[in-house]
Amino acid sequence: MHNLIKKDNKFIEVQLGVLVFQKDEAYIAYCPALELSTYGDRIGDVKTAFDDLIKSYMEDSIKMGTLEKDLRAHGWDMPQTPKGAFSYFLA
Repeated sequence: MHNLIKKDNKFIEVQLGVLVFQKDEAYIAYCPALELSTYGDRIGDVKTAFDDLIKSYMEDSIKMGTLEKDLRAHGWDMPQTPKGAFSYFLA
């Protein structure tokens, strides 16, 4: 999957591929583009856990000013840096 970043002066939209699979009794959600993963006992639990994980990742990365550096380290291309504060939303 191609990672996509759309941005303007106030928002950044990132589309990510997330693999969800079952291993033994647990469900695993893994995002190869960011090397993030989490688990849950049920499919709904793992989706909620991943939403919480990506929210924390975005909040912490933005707060520390490391989002662009981390995305580049994972192979993302950001042709221009947005000015101002980042906001995000989970669909």
